[in-house]
Amino acid sequence: MQKKVAWALSKTKLISKGLSDLGFETREDAVIRLSSYLDLVVRWNKRINLVSRKDINRLLERHLFDSLSIERFIKGDRALDIGSGGGFPGIPLAICRPDLHFTLLDRSARRVRFLQVVQAELGLQNVDCVCQNLPGSGSMNNTYDVAFARAVSDPSTIWRLSEQLLKNNGRLIFFLSTRLVNSDRKRELQENRLEGISWQMREVHVPNLKNSHKILVMDKK
Repeated sequence: MQKKVAWALSKTKLISKGLSDLGFETREDAVIRLSSYLDLVVRWNKRINLVSRKDINRLLERHLFDSLSIERFIKGDRALDIGSGGGFPGIPLAICRPDLHFTLLDRSARRVRFLQVVQAELGLQNVDCVCQNLPGSGSMNNTYDVAFARAVSDPSTIWRLSEQLLKNNGRLIFFLSTRLVNSDRKRELQENRLEGISWQMREVHVPNLKNSHKILVMDKK
C-alpha cells in the first residue's frame, strides 16, 4: 500500500514538472486527471491493445508528454483525433485545453468503449467518442479546425481521407517517426500527392526524452 501511495505521489510530481516544461499551467485538477487517465490505460491495456507493451512503463514520455508537445500548433476550437486508439493525443490535450472541443475517432468498438469510460470517469465535457472509419459521415465535413494523426498510416493517405473534414484553412498535424526523416520521405512530401496544401516539418521538445520528435504540419491553402 505504501509503495502504491509513493508511486502515485511521484507520478503526479513528474506530470507537474512535465507540464511546466511544456509551458502548461500546472492546474491540480489537470494533473489528477492525467494521472487517473494513465492508470486507466495501464488497467485496460491488459485486456485490449491500447499501447505497445514495451511502452507501458514509459507512458509519461513516450505518450503523454509526446501528445502534449504539439499544443502550440493547435488552431481554432474544434479538433479531431484520427485513429485515437488509447486516446493519445486527444485525451491529454482535452484535459489540458478544456476550452477546446475534441472528437476522438477510431474504428475499433472496443477502443471506443475504453475512450467512453475515460470520458465518463474523468468528467470530460469537451470530448465526443465516435466509432467510425475515415472519412466519416457527411455531417462531419468542413467541421474541424485541426486534426491529429499519431501512429496511423502515412501523411499522404491521411490527408486525402481527412481533407474534406477540415474547415477552410484547416490544419492536419501528423506525428512522424522518431527516426530521422530520410530523403525518400522528403521526396514523397514534395510530389503531387500533397498538392493544394502548404506543409512544414517541425521539431517538438518532449520532456524526459533526449531527442526531439518531428511532426508534419499541413495547412489547406
